[in-house]
Parts: sequence; structure tokens; C-alpha cells
Amino acid sequence: MSDEAAFIEIGYIIGGDEGHVLVEILLGMFTGWADRQGLGHEVILRAPAPGGGLKAAQLCIHSADHHALAALHQGAHTLIRIPPGLDRRQMSCAGVRISARGNEPWPDGMAGWGDERRRYVFGSLSWRDRRCPWATGH
Repeated sequence: MSDEAAFIEIGYIIGGDEGHVLVEILLGMFTGWADRQGLGHEVILRAPAPGGGLKAAQLCIHSADHHALAALHQGAHTLIRIPPGLDRRQMSCAGVRISARGNEPWPDGMAGWGDERRRYVFGSLSWRDRRCPWATGH
């Protein structure tokens, strides 16, 4: 067993209620991954948003290589939803930062979170459906 740990910070960037739910979905994605890998983890912070979801979350995954996780997941995660029958897209965005300490100040604005890391596009996913369809199998 390694003494390493990965501190994962997830913060709301844009998108109203859907952006807050994206923060909650990403937290579920990381805790689900840790469970499937058999890694201990603890949620340090769950800051609820008034309309549902989370404004921010912090998670520590024990015995995880923070460098490898950061290479895959650190940066902005964007959810683009194209509701049926509408000509416009709805976009929400959350930032993910991964470190060995977890005590650095929160980034200010989207540019502070880094480059876009992941983009998820759905045609009919409701923000009220908090399951994470892309988190299984990886």
C-alpha cells in the first residue's frame, strides 16, 4: 500500500443549476472510481448550492497517484445538453484540480482551472437525472 493520496477539488464555473449538478456528478464519478479500484476515500467538503447540486466539493483518495489522475482529469469539464425540440444548447462547466496537498486557493474564473479536459454531450439528459452514464467501465 502506498502512502500517496490525491486531493481532488471540484468547483462550479458556469451553468446555473445544471453546473451545480455537474459538480455533484463529478464527485460521484470520482468516488465510484475509487470504490471500483478498492481505494479508500473520504469526502472532505460538500458545499450545497441553493437550487440543488453542489457549489464545491473536495475528496481525498488514499493510495492514489495524484500525478496520473491530474494528467487525465485536471481542468475544465463541460456538459453540453441539447434538449429535444430546442435549437439551442445548454452548457455547464465545472473545474477539477488534483494535488498532493489540497490546501491551495480556489482558482478565479474559468481560465484559472486550466484547459478543457472533458466534454460530455447529451441529447436528452435532464439535469434532474443525477446518474452518471459516462462513469461506468473506466
